[in-house]
Amino acid sequence: MRKRVEVLVIGGGIAGISAAARIAQHAETIVLERESALGYHSSGRSATFYHFGIGNDAVRGMTAASSEFFAAPPADYHDGPLWTAKPALFIADRNSMGRKASSPACSIPAGASSTPMRCFRPMPARSAAPAVKWSSTRR
Repeated sequence: MRKRVEVLVIGGGIAGISAAARIAQHAETIVLERESALGYHSSGRSATFYHFGIGNDAVRGMTAASSEFFAAPPADYHDGPLWTAKPALFIADRNSMGRKASSPACSIPAGASSTPMRCFRPMPARSAAPAVKWSSTRR
């Protein structure tokens, strides 16, 4: 059976399904997804964490370009910010960090991730993140 639709959304991740849900209110819409389930590669982490350093140059550029909208959306869209800056902890070894890990207090410049990052040695990191089960990490 052939069916004619007005809009074809390619990708059933968070963005694709969100767009399709909105568009379907106004036009016949179909979602085309390669995986066996919608949202297969989606997670709460990627949906709720606004990270400027993930992805290739195009993705990082789009993320940075949308920051003003998320920080101060139009009043008729939302009555407050859609995100606020929050601290995050990334655990990496020397191989993952490269030369930066050799400095006692390394700092990754803002251009690399939009916000400065600080590197901690193990003991200060334990103080900064007491909820982490440190016994399962290498010392």
